[in-house]
Amino acid sequence: KKLEKTALLSSFGWFKSVMDLLEKFESNLTVKDQNQSDSATTIASKKNKVRSIVWNDLQQNNHLKPYPPSCRDKIPNFRKSNDAAYRVTKLREYRNAKVIKVNPSLAQMKLREFIMKHGKALVVPAPAMSPKLCNGGGDFMFLLQDVTNPKKACTKRGAAKYGRPLIIDEWKDIKIDLFVVGSVAVTKSGVRLGKGLGYAELEWGILTTLGVVDSIRTTVVTTVHENQIVEDSLMPAESYMALHDLPVDIIVTPNRTFHVSERLPKPNCGILWDQIDVDKMDDIPVLKLLKE
Repeated sequence: KKLEKTALLSSFGWFKSVMDLLEKFESNLTVKDQNQSDSATTIASKKNKVRSIVWNDLQQNNHLKPYPPSCRDKIPNFRKSNDAAYRVTKLREYRNAKVIKVNPSLAQMKLREFIMKHGKALVVPAPAMSPKLCNGGGDFMFLLQDVTNPKKACTKRGAAKYGRPLIIDEWKDIKIDLFVVGSVAVTKSGVRLGKGLGYAELEWGILTTLGVVDSIRTTVVTTVHENQIVEDSLMPAESYMALHDLPVDIIVTPNRTFHVSERLPKPNCGILWDQIDVDKMDDIPVLKLLKE
């Protein structure tokens, strides 16, 4: 009996030690999750601060075109954006590109016109890809090719009118060479901030899943005002770039072109389904089709 009691106490002690270790492990995980959550919140707050600095600077220093009257929560429609668009057409990457995707923002409208005038295939996302919006809402992207009136077709409404909505099965024969994004802020190291909704990243993720863009082959370009280029210290890549964040390879302003010397890796993870909620699935029908 004495031996049995000793063995029982020993077993209990071992069990208690295991339970203590598990409790400590769970506690550490909770702290780690909390720290990660706090860190993500802090980075999001810092990103919003940078956006506000840029938006305020452009607004206060008259660096914007008259419409829209405010650039807050938007891709800025900066003055001389047409000059930046022209500079893009002089890039070797542009000359060699057969298919170019350009965001539907006003600041990149002239570039969309140039692309069609030069006889290249233009791919333009529908605004927010949501069926709740006009100008092709509910479609994913439009293909504009051999368009006879590029000046009208380069607007959001024109893309929906003159473009052909691309269904999933049609993407197998398309490879995008140049991927143009709008930006609120960028660094010369290639870190980019959009307006905070993540559409450029989602588009890239979807097109990666479809095999249309490639993290090595496809070049990412943005056109911005000089004052949208911020110091690396404001947006350090090591803390600002998450797995899905899309960097830029080339930055074009009305006066200068910057080639990122050490290009940051572009995402090749495709769609991060764990970050797609039910509302987003309803808002963007192509996600539901891909999921199915």
